[in-house]
Amino acid sequence: MIKVLIVDDSAVVRKVLSEELTRYPDIQIVGTAVDPYMARDKIVKLRPDVITLDLEMPRMDGLSFLAKLMKFYPLPVVVLSSLTPKNSQNALCCIYARFSKNFHGFYVKQRIKNCGFCF
Repeated sequence: MIKVLIVDDSAVVRKVLSEELTRYPDIQIVGTAVDPYMARDKIVKLRPDVITLDLEMPRMDGLSFLAKLMKFYPLPVVVLSSLTPKNSQNALCCIYARFSKNFHGFYVKQRIKNCGFCF
């Protein structure tokens, strides 16, 4: 069973991701968080195997949180973002530059609206 924590400030995205990911029998949503501070506490308590992470959130952006997370509690992260294509490319470059040995690609959050659940 893969335990997933969803970190996104959008209630709609948290709901859609939760609903779609629970369709897979080997995935369990162990929790959701609206910002990195809540995520930090839930990561320690729930010990997820992987987290989904939005890049633009209140109180701390996803890239800053990702840097802290990888330093103190490294685990697989799926980055989701609804940034414009130009800013998405900038974010992708930042992620790749910081974490290139653990980087495996990215997913565009906009696709969720267009086709249900796409990777």
